[in-house]
Amino acid sequence: MVARIEYPYKIRRRTSDDPDVLSTLAIAGHDLQETLAESRAWIATESTVLSEVFDNCLTNLDAAFKQACSNAWNATPITAAAEMNLGGFGMGNQQHIVTTMERALAYRFGLRRLIPAFILRRLFRRLQLLRA
Repeated sequence: MVARIEYPYKIRRRTSDDPDVLSTLAIAGHDLQETLAESRAWIATESTVLSEVFDNCLTNLDAAFKQACSNAWNATPITAAAEMNLGGFGMGNQQHIVTTMERALAYRFGLRRLIPAFILRRLFRRLQLLRA
């Protein structure tokens, strides 16, 4: 998720629109998609409830991610060091979404790992880690 939050900044901080630079960014975007797909599959095999939390977290990031990427691609390349300070650009503070996943992951270790899925799902809803 953190890589997804950071990707628009990589796009925005590109120094040119040369094919080599664009190719590098495209490869990074494809790698990010593959990593997310791999993570989704791994989490789904580990826990259906954690998979639901992860999917919700990614869905919550989606609109801001798409908008930030669009803004970044539409911006001109950076040509001076002072332009690296992006000010208000980006997805805003998304730490709450990352924290949601971190809190949910704690239930995959120790004795909490033994909690049945139907109880864990109810608990996550009560803790607001999962939507009803």
